[in-house]
Amino acid sequence: MKNKRRRIGLLFCLVFFAAGCAQVPKEAGFNDVKDLVRQRADYQLHWNQETEADREVEKAI
Repeated sequence: MKNKRRRIGLLFCLVFFAAGCAQVPKEAGFNDVKDLVRQRADYQLHWNQETEADREVEKAI
């Protein structure tokens, strides 16, 4: 009985952990930070996501 409770508890923990990780988008909060930096420092941030355009910009710099 004790082992069954532990297994069920562990299963719930794993399910909630997996569900929590799956819900957070990769770019969560970046736009808020980008807007704050633009307002406070008059600087435009760009998130390098290793796209072809990002690689071209890196070569040009």
